[in-house]
Amino acid sequence: MQFVETTRLRGAVANFYLACDLLRVSFSGHITTRYPALSKPSPILRFASFEVNVEVGEVRRYGHRIKLQDKPFQILVALLERPGALVTREELQQRLWSDDTFVDFDHNLNNAVDKLRKALNDYAERPKFIETLPRRGYRFIGGVQQLGEPHGQLTTASNGQFTQPMQNESAGRVEDLGTKKVPTPLQIEVPTPPRSALWGVYHGGMHGVLGLAFVTLILMVFVGAMLLRRAHGSGKVVQSPYARLLVLPVQDLSGATDQEYLSDGLTEELIARLGRIAPQSLGVIASTTTMKLKKSPKFPAEIGSELNVEYVLSSNLRRLDKLVRISVQLTRVGDRAQIWTADYEREDQNLLGIANKIAVSIEPLLQLPPRPATTAVTREGTNDNEAYEDYLRGRYFWNKRLREDVSIARDYFTKAVARDPNYAKAYSGLADSSIVLAGNYMPPNVAFGKAQEFAEKAIFLDDTLADPHNSLAYVMYAENWDWAGAEREYKRALELDPHYALARHWYFIYLTSMKRFPEAIAQAEKALELDPLSQSINNNAGMTFALAKNYDRAGTQLYKAIELDPRNPVGYGYLGQLYEMEGEYDKAALQFQKAESLQPEIRTYDYELANAYARAGRTLEARKLAQELERFSSTHYANPYWLVVMYSGFKDADKMLPWLDQAVRTHSCTALEINTDPRLDFVRSDPRFQKLATDMHLPAK
Repeated sequence: MQFVETTRLRGAVANFYLACDLLRVSFSGHITTRYPALSKPSPILRFASFEVNVEVGEVRRYGHRIKLQDKPFQILVALLERPGALVTREELQQRLWSDDTFVDFDHNLNNAVDKLRKALNDYAERPKFIETLPRRGYRFIGGVQQLGEPHGQLTTASNGQFTQPMQNESAGRVEDLGTKKVPTPLQIEVPTPPRSALWGVYHGGMHGVLGLAFVTLILMVFVGAMLLRRAHGSGKVVQSPYARLLVLPVQDLSGATDQEYLSDGLTEELIARLGRIAPQSLGVIASTTTMKLKKSPKFPAEIGSELNVEYVLSSNLRRLDKLVRISVQLTRVGDRAQIWTADYEREDQNLLGIANKIAVSIEPLLQLPPRPATTAVTREGTNDNEAYEDYLRGRYFWNKRLREDVSIARDYFTKAVARDPNYAKAYSGLADSSIVLAGNYMPPNVAFGKAQEFAEKAIFLDDTLADPHNSLAYVMYAENWDWAGAEREYKRALELDPHYALARHWYFIYLTSMKRFPEAIAQAEKALELDPLSQSINNNAGMTFALAKNYDRAGTQLYKAIELDPRNPVGYGYLGQLYEMEGEYDKAALQFQKAESLQPEIRTYDYELANAYARAGRTLEARKLAQELERFSSTHYANPYWLVVMYSGFKDADKMLPWLDQAVRTHSCTALEINTDPRLDFVRSDPRFQKLATDMHLPAK
């Protein structure tokens, strides 16, 4: 994110370099280029604010080195060598992977291009530099200059014009400051001052130019110093129109093995409290991503830099007899300065409100815009410390998402409610537990009925909590098929907490089911920004991009999900579906085989595999596997939609539609895919299919 003061400071620095150039002019007696003309191609290439040293193998931006691995760097060089021209995937394979033994070239290339885009803050759907030509390759669409040697800021072109880096580019985001879009690189002519100011140039020769340059230089240095003083002199964070904060997991230094629930619970409470301070000005990274950083050996500023945040809050706790001491540090990522530290002590049995206390202390340091009058101060929800600790324990186990852990979480939430029957957050935890247990561990109608009951109770007790509105929305979506009611509750949850990543996640799934792809993509991008290391968000975002026919970005997102946890089969299964959409059925089959090898007892992906075999024309393999799965389904549980998928590969409507009818009648969650699943396109005109869609009240478009 770009600070307002930083943007002004950058302009002052640019003017400083301009003054230096004018000073250089005064000693030469005429305008010259900073670099001499080259008789051979330059090893230094510039585009926008980036400089690429081909010989050294490095990329710099504003003079600072950008981390970039070898393969992404070589791809960048290949594109810069022929700006505007197509560089095919085959060329890149021959150039970079000809001697390698990697089987999955697509994965390696997509992964390398994704890393390159991240380094350049480029986006496949809104490219500034690298344009993707589906299935063909890539081309560089920005302007490219050749330089004689590296330089961190301005360069004079041979025509006497100054080339200035594009202003207001920021890591992961480009803020619109109300300026018009400009070409890249931006060409700015040296402005012509009034005649009176140039009189010494025309008649005084070198001394006149020197005087003008000297005055300009002094003025620019003064302005720059003033801005630096404003930026750093107060010791506070510079006010920003939008900034992002990472709350690292609270480290328990007590050595106790049974207190992890407390440190994790306090981490989640801090994230929730800070996220509600000023949601339009401060974005807080979600807990799913935060918890993946629990054992990271990196320094806070280093982690913050990798996640493109401005500030990092780190903390630890120690138990001393009956006291709990919590030490907190706030770090500014840009200059790695520790701008605030504090210690808090509470009695062991009185931890209520500690997260809110820390959040209130941090708020003035961030110099955020005034809080709207309608913004509610977060309430504790209970005055019973034991109920509060039971709630923290419940959330600790619920976050694990496994059946046994969610059952333990439900027990803790129940204990919290027993101690305080008016504890809204505990009821919300019970609702979330019922949703996780639905389908695989509890009959959906029973689980969703309980979830709705608990969510409505929580909302009755405290309508300002985002969690129960989100839970109620999911029940309305997945079980009740109340599309309007579901959207109303999702919007209410996000109104109460715009940084609630789970609500963004479930809402973009809903929008995808409604075929509202532009809105779904917008919500998916916000969810990924808030929770970049969530595997489930990356997986589902990948499928949203795929269904919107943005196949390149879908592949990038799914490969990222697989990298986050290579032992989770879901990413491979979704990647197989993506290959199907692209007509690559043999590649799809390989992905389904990988997924099945990681979860062989349920055989979910064998049904997908039979479908892929049939579409690939591998008829004998497809029929043999289908017959085996038919026998398996007669003695084991099989989601009806799995058989829908299998028979869709054979385009056998008579066998497929009865299973689809069963999936709809039993309110299988996967039945919601009938509105978007391209494998069902061949039966959409069938009256039997149309009746099912009508019964579900799904939109036709």
